[in-house]
Amino acid sequence: MSRFFFHLRGGGLSLKDEIGTECRDAEEARSFALQVVEDLRSDESTCLTYPISARLDVEDEAEQPIFILPVRPTVSER
Repeated sequence: MSRFFFHLRGGGLSLKDEIGTECRDAEEARSFALQVVEDLRSDESTCLTYPISARLDVEDEAEQPIFILPVRPTVSER
């Protein structure tokens, strides 16, 4: 198991995940991140208050970026 960190950033947001979450691999971390973003998007009134550039940055234990997911739905996702 590896520890991954899920930071909420962009447009003035900077919420750093100091604890992290243990995942088997990057694919499991991606699944977890997709669930986090889905949860953030589930309340549309709250989701729309996030800056358009809000994103979930996922990093590994070495603080290396693994991937980035937008918080607000993109046009192709609507």
